[in-house]
Amino acid sequence: MQTAEKWGLASGWSHDIRTHLNILLGAVGMMDSGKLTAEQSKEYISIVQHNVTVVLRLVNHLLEADEGCVAGEARLANAQIDGSLVCLVESIKAYAAEHQLELLYDIEAPLYAYCDMEMLERVLYNLLSNAIKYTPPNGFVYLSARQRDGWVQINVADTGYGLSQQKQDQFRGDVMQPVGTGLGLRLVKMMTAAMKGYVECASRERIGTTFSVKIPVAVDQNAPYLHAMTGSQENTRFFSPS
Repeated sequence: MQTAEKWGLASGWSHDIRTHLNILLGAVGMMDSGKLTAEQSKEYISIVQHNVTVVLRLVNHLLEADEGCVAGEARLANAQIDGSLVCLVESIKAYAAEHQLELLYDIEAPLYAYCDMEMLERVLYNLLSNAIKYTPPNGFVYLSARQRDGWVQINVADTGYGLSQQKQDQFRGDVMQPVGTGLGLRLVKMMTAAMKGYVECASRERIGTTFSVKIPVAVDQNAPYLHAMTGSQENTRFFSPS
């Protein structure tokens, strides 16, 4: 269990399960509000189904001690990921709405990456949930994704409280050292590194934070398309920070 201990196996999966339970609570709260149309209710049912499936998968990994999902044994493959990214953002919108935030996205299509899609989803759920948690009401959280210079770059930006210079320096330090930025961001760095990528952070206190996840572009541009469970490219909204 040396590898599992290194990665904080139980803590890592427990942290991710908590994230998805919070998303589920937000979706159920919206469904219980009586404010949704029949069509919106169907969308929220899809969000609930998606997050329940993710939680079940994480619990199964925990029970089976499937270290390959967390440790340096990423299951890397070429894939078209734009549909899955749209699905991911749509699945967390209710959680953002519960916090009185607008969640926007701009995802290039088609978009091909060489990655472990399950691991990439965990990275982005952690970043998005942190952005929502640390952004005051009436703010924005924004995800963008596009190919740049041989990398797929996925930015998660917010208009939140920002990180102090000390926490930014801690984040840029040794990935295995405990840092004030919390377990979620340590997992983000570890999992991105396992996919042969890296994470950058830019932040100003009381203005906001942007995390940039960079992973290799797919070698095969005919990679399989990973279908979204909710949303479509036509639903994409664009956000231009002032």
